[in-house]
Amino acid sequence: SGSTYASTIGCTPLAGQKGLRTTGGLTIRIEQGDITTCKTEGIVNSCGSNLDLKSAGMAAKAISRAAGPGLQSDCSKYVSQHGKVTIGEFAVTPGHNLHSR
Repeated sequence: SGSTYASTIGCTPLAGQKGLRTTGGLTIRIEQGDITTCKTEGIVNSCGSNLDLKSAGMAAKAISRAAGPGLQSDCSKYVSQHGKVTIGEFAVTPGHNLHSR
């Protein structure tokens, strides 16, 4: 169940809400809608080890279009400096034209 999974990753389900609170106090909310128009601290999306947003899934393509070319440029720079991202790793970039940081 969701609460069993949440407890294994150090999170507590929030009563009556669509989200989790981590043991470090971070709240993770689950929302439905257009991710590219949400005002958020950040967006998490998988797109493959080479961080090529345009050849990834539909969500990555929508994020890339809304963010503008700077996002793909930052992703490409990350891979050229650090190598491909492996399972369990992540890259952090600015939001560019998105409403997230």
